[in-house]
Amino acid sequence: MLRYVSKMFLGGLQRRFISQFRFSSEVRSALKNGEPVVALESTVITHGMPYPDNVKTAMDVEQVVRRAGSVPATVAVIKGDVCVGLTEHLLTELANAENSVKISSRDFAPAVAQKVTGGTTVAGTMLAAYKAGINMFVTGGIGGVHRGAEVTMDISADLVELGRTPIAVVSAGIKSILDIGKTLEFLETQGVCVATYGDSKEFPCFWTRKSGFDVPWNVRNPTEAATMIAAQKALGVRSGVLIANPIPLNHESDGKYIENCVQEALKESEIQHIKGKDITPFILSRVHHATRGASLKGNIALIKHNALVGSLIMKELAVLRPETVGVAEKVYVVPSPKVEPINTARPVIIGGSNVDFNVKLGIDELKQNGDTYKGQVHQGYGGVARNMADCISRLGLNPLLVSVVGDDLNGKGILGHNPNMDKSGIAVLRDATTATLCAVHNQNGSLLYNIADMDIHDRITPEMIIRFEKDIAAAPIVVLDGNVSEDVLQTTFEICARLKKPVWYEPTCVAKATKPFRNNRLSGVWYASPNKKELELMYRDLMHDSPLNGDELSRVAKMAVELLRSGLIRHALYVTLGERGLVRVVKTNDDYDIIHFEAPQAAIVKTSNGCGDCQASTIITGMILGLPEDDYMGAAMEIPILTLSSYASVPDTLSKNDLKVKNIIKTKRLHI
Repeated sequence: MLRYVSKMFLGGLQRRFISQFRFSSEVRSALKNGEPVVALESTVITHGMPYPDNVKTAMDVEQVVRRAGSVPATVAVIKGDVCVGLTEHLLTELANAENSVKISSRDFAPAVAQKVTGGTTVAGTMLAAYKAGINMFVTGGIGGVHRGAEVTMDISADLVELGRTPIAVVSAGIKSILDIGKTLEFLETQGVCVATYGDSKEFPCFWTRKSGFDVPWNVRNPTEAATMIAAQKALGVRSGVLIANPIPLNHESDGKYIENCVQEALKESEIQHIKGKDITPFILSRVHHATRGASLKGNIALIKHNALVGSLIMKELAVLRPETVGVAEKVYVVPSPKVEPINTARPVIIGGSNVDFNVKLGIDELKQNGDTYKGQVHQGYGGVARNMADCISRLGLNPLLVSVVGDDLNGKGILGHNPNMDKSGIAVLRDATTATLCAVHNQNGSLLYNIADMDIHDRITPEMIIRFEKDIAAAPIVVLDGNVSEDVLQTTFEICARLKKPVWYEPTCVAKATKPFRNNRLSGVWYASPNKKELELMYRDLMHDSPLNGDELSRVAKMAVELLRSGLIRHALYVTLGERGLVRVVKTNDDYDIIHFEAPQAAIVKTSNGCGDCQASTIITGMILGLPEDDYMGAAMEIPILTLSSYASVPDTLSKNDLKVKNIIKTKRLHI
């Protein structure tokens, strides 16, 4: 009992801790339309300057970004909401907030949970910007390895975040109060690409253009910088890019004076034996007083200069032709057909699109002896998300499919199949091959195994999902298949949680059944449609227990109920059992309604590919149309029979008339 209560309690906590993002209308529109967006930090507002200088500086920096042709997105946490893009009202609220805190990457969870207000640090801004789909962040300077870190282990989280967050950062390097040599070594260890901006490869140390340390790379103009960032992104490197922008020549004399004050303060700290975490605040205080505030003004000038350079780079990145970087990614907008759905509700379906090769063996047993065996091979179109969009469109709705294909014959085949299906959300990638699946069936049509080439599915990115946020906002439900990455899942969950949209998860295969629930993340799954093996894995891995005893229907029902009790799946499970039909488990107020739907007998079985996809699609369609459950569940048991009798994953003959139940479907209410 104690174990059950703890699981239920933790599940409840997880549901409340979804990251809450709030986008300004300016930033939301820019991201939707693929316009250049530049992220800005906010600790300079909350902790860097007094009011009203802090608001004026923030607004001035935003204007620099706008004049350079990009859209500014100042990041902050306000009353527990992660805000990306601040209005003047929110800037003022943030600047005047009492007890505001500094929010690094480690602090988002408590800051959101406790609904605090605070400014995001370099590390915090990087993380939030990346999650929001922003590729560029500019700041004054980043943190580094502190002097004496070999004893204190005082290393800025900025460096760690650069090593794990694929975003470009423009800064003026790091201040000489830090250990520049060790900082560059640490960045190298973290796999961060460091380049200077300009003709020299010498790394700048904030107030001066010279530090005595060279880096391997330099970029001389916005185009070179954008080309490098685009190549890094296309290669899928998961670390960031640091572009060190030296202080402008017209400010260098002031910078040298400030740097001399820094060196004097360093000597004073040694004389006074100031060590560890006390060194940095001591030196900053001494420098501020010695320069009579000139260091603060210089800091603002550097931020504006970096904002200008970062914005120009981002503008180039936004319009850069893929061929110039060897990436060759191109998104074709496929015109939407004129359809007349029977309902205006438009579900969004995210996931894989494949070309399927269905093999039906002509013998009982395969031997690995290099021989040739008789069989039948049929080509068709698949991918769970594509199948579901295809099926739902044939049943009369107009779903939006978000997916990717290659610029090849297979991709063109997918785009040309079912002309009544909207394919405007499919990106065509010129440097990738369309996913293919070879499904091998026995003589009876039962699936033996699949051989898949699915690498292209990794190219479905969080940024793609963000572009369709408006469509998600208007959708009655969002469907995800297991082909997408965990980052895409999490981004979709966060958007849907904020917009209060239910999510349906189709696991795709056993190996991907638990993907939404890994790494202790809240899944955001309302509905799921696993088969029995997928359910068993979900139960074993998520509940840390072995499958329960009892007959098959009883075991399935008990496992489904436990998953719903845990809070990992919020409302219902539809468990497919092949020839034995389907078990539906719905969470009611304080109980669980469990019904077993028997499957009709199939007269002809060619392949089982697509049966589960069509079944789930029929249930979703029925829900959206508001049909009685008896009707759409009955149709969901009959439509797979059509699929079994066809080599196509979604039969071409399928239509909205198939939502009408033709036979009596046997059901049985189960109790556990």
